[in-house]
Amino acid sequence: MTEGLTDRLAEVPRARTQALPALHVLNDLAGYLDPEGIEEIARWLHIPKTDLYAVATSYTEFQMTPPLVDAVDVCRGLSCQVAGATGLAAELRAMGRTVVEHECMFACAVAPVARVGGEIRGRVDSELAS
Repeated sequence: MTEGLTDRLAEVPRARTQALPALHVLNDLAGYLDPEGIEEIARWLHIPKTDLYAVATSYTEFQMTPPLVDAVDVCRGLSCQVAGATGLAAELRAMGRTVVEHECMFACAVAPVARVGGEIRGRVDSELAS
């Protein structure tokens, strides 16, 4: 079970409309949506797990598998591409880093964006992302 999830869910109202915020809590805590955490959220909100999976798979910011150790997640959304994300990903790969590209990381104002060690960083270059 995800450490601290029960305490954090206590801050989320027990309503179906809170599925998305509850999933964000789990994703932030665990780095991905682990199945046990989804079950706990389903019990908390009194909704079927299948409904949570339907919500979770509709949003690209959620990870469904544990993050790769030492990987750098790079946003490839339009704003990030314009700001140099494609070149950033290539540079990181050339440096021997594992790069996982994501459709959008929803931080367009600070493009290009990368997630390093679970922390989202904006206006990154290959030095900041390593």
